[in-house]
Parts: sequence; C-alpha cells; structure tokens
Amino acid sequence: MSEFGKHFREADYKWSKELCLQDSDGDGEPNGVELGDPCCLWQEGELPSRSWQLSDPGNKKSLSAFPYVNCSELRLDFDRFYFHRANDEDNSNPILWTLQMLGQLIFHPIDSTIFLKNYFFPRGKDGEPRLRSTKNTSTFILGILFIIYAYLGTFRDMFKMSGRQWILMVAGAILWTDIASGLLHVVLDNPLLNHWPIIGPEAAAFQGIPLVVIREFPCTSILITLRLCSIGHHYDPSAITRGPWYEFIREHHVVAVLLTLQAFVNPFYAPVRIFISIVHIFLHLMMAAHRWSHMLPSKVPWLVRIAQGTFLISQDHHSSHHATYDNNFAIFNGPLSAHYLTNSTIA
Repeated sequence: MSEFGKHFREADYKWSKELCLQDSDGDGEPNGVELGDPCCLWQEGELPSRSWQLSDPGNKKSLSAFPYVNCSELRLDFDRFYFHRANDEDNSNPILWTLQMLGQLIFHPIDSTIFLKNYFFPRGKDGEPRLRSTKNTSTFILGILFIIYAYLGTFRDMFKMSGRQWILMVAGAILWTDIASGLLHVVLDNPLLNHWPIIGPEAAAFQGIPLVVIREFPCTSILITLRLCSIGHHYDPSAITRGPWYEFIREHHVVAVLLTLQAFVNPFYAPVRIFISIVHIFLHLMMAAHRWSHMLPSKVPWLVRIAQGTFLISQDHHSSHHATYDNNFAIFNGPLSAHYLTNSTIA
C-alpha cells in the first residue's frame, strides 16, 4: 500500500483538510493539489475544483505540474492551463495555405508533383519508396476514393438535386457530424477503456496518461519515443493549435476512409455517395472548429469568431469540457447534441 493509502486509512477513509494538506509521497505537492482540490474545499457529492492535470498522491514520480494555486483565482488557473502555450500556435491560415497549394499545382505542376511524390513516398534506406505514415496513407486512399466517386457521377448528381433535397442533405450532414464527433469523444475520454485492446492505446494517448512525469526532466520527443512519458490532449490542450494546419486538419482521415468505403456497398446509389461527400466537408470543418476553440480569442479569424457560439463551438463552450470532462463532448456545433450526449453518457 502506498503512503497515501496508509494516510487515507488513518483518516478513516474520509477526505479531510489535514489529509488534503498532507504530502503523502513527499514530492513537494500536497495531496489536494494532486487530486484537484488545491484549496481543500471538496465535499462528498461535489465536483473537485480542478479535474485537469491530476496526479497520483501515492507516487513520488507522479506530479500534477500544477504546484502553485491561488485559491481566489481558480478560473485564471484554468485559463492558464487551457491556453498554455497557445501563443506558440502555427499562424498559417488554412484558406491561404489551400490557395497557395492550388497556385503551386497550377503554375509549377512538375515541382508540385515531385514534392507530393516525395512527401507521400519518401525513400527508405534501401532506396525504395515508403509510405510516410498511416495518416498519409489514409489521405492518399481517400483521394483515390473521391476520384472514383467523381467517376461514378457523384458531383454531377449533386447539381440535379432540388433545393429541398439540398437542405435535408446539409442539415442531416451537420447533425451527423456533430453527434459522431461527440460519440467519438466520449469513447476517447473514457479512462475505463484505456486497457481495452485496439481502442485502449488510442484512448490513453488522447487523454495523455503520464507514465512518468518528472519535474526536472519534462516530456521530450526522446522520452515519448522511449515510452517514459506521454503527452495527450488532456495534459496539453493547446498542443492542437501548434503545427501546420494541413497536418492537423486530416487527423480523422483513417476514420474517413472507412466512412467513404460504405458507399461501395451499393456504388450506384447516388444519395449515399452525395451524403458522404457533404459529411466530409463538415468533418474537416469540425477539425478546424476544434482547433479554433483552443486558440486565444485574439488569434481566431474574425469570421470564425462570429460563427463561434452559433454554428461552431466556442472557447467558453469547449473549455467547460476540459474543466470536468463530463459534458460538451461534441466538437463541431456543440449545442446541437451537447444536451443529449451529456445526459445519456453521464447520467
């Protein structure tokens, strides 16, 4: 039994201010700080003051990395966590980047073709081409599938739809995307699934369960590679704002390939192909909306700020999820399915 377990037993298995202020494992952080009750205010049946960056009060190597808490500024402490290093985000505009790529393809087709070939098929040590990653493989396959979609007349059939059919297709695609994003989030956020085969490692990586967190030696790429520590979305929320847009915006392409393949059950049934094509537009917008919700408001494009809170999730809406991880699971529109998902998964 750990020292914290012994102290908890000595306290008659009840949370008290004395146990809260105690540093059972001697790592310099009181038990309350490690368990999300830095001000020792928690009562049975209530939510703790903090549900993010928790650590094990019985393990000296497990640190919350949240050692100082001003009890009169808990909201400010949360904002510091939620927007940590948000100023470091890659400021490339996704629309501008797309236009630049199209310009490259039009005016420098040979150079662009060589770049894309080297990007998707870099040379291995033996000189043979290799696919770079699962994500790149999925993006490549998705492109091939949409070429087949076009060959089957999908985009031609779109222009044959009536206005009523368009409204129903778009509304259905928006609702499907929002609910699907929420259900996926529920699965990835569930620590009970961390030890399941296949899905378990993905859920643990998403949450960022730290295997070893040492204050003097923070997680680096080498330590992550050696599996000595891991950083996930729950421990570094604003990490998704850093790095190129084109890398982040296609994180879902593995799932997107599976979705796109469903149309080939009956490839000549146009409505399914059209619906999936529209869903793909909103899936990419969903990824962008999630990234925007973690950016500092001052960094969000003005047009997106107008859409946030009405059509897209806002910082306020999504930050509520990161405060307790028991609400607001949907990451596209959010309010459309927030009530249903929260009540059906938490109640």
